Amino acid sequence: MNNIEIKQITKIDDDTLATITKWMHNWWGREDGYTFEEVKCFMKHSLQKHKLPQTYGIFVDNKIYTKYHGLYEKFGWKYVSDFDTYRKIPRIQGLYKLDLLIR
Repeated sequence: MNNIEIKQITKIDDDTLATITKWMHNWWGREDGYTFEEVKCFMKHSLQKHKLPQTYGIFVDNKIYTKYHGLYEKFGWKYVSDFDTYRKIPRIQGLYKLDLLIR
């Protein structure tokens, strides 16, 4: 069975920073007119432990994941509804939730 964790990301190496910067630049940076370096700067400053903004990731067997079709359901996330992001592409996205049980 895979080990699935949601972790706060506060420290990363340069390769991981480049990977998540690429994801974020493709997701919202380019559309909003930000350069890759501007998104990278934002990502560096979003790795806060106690202050905002903060960054979290889904890790499976200690590897980070981003959004993929069918990923969330496979790991216990439940579809709630579609919502309007007011972005150009993709404007309508799915909203998911994860119930966390504290034992």
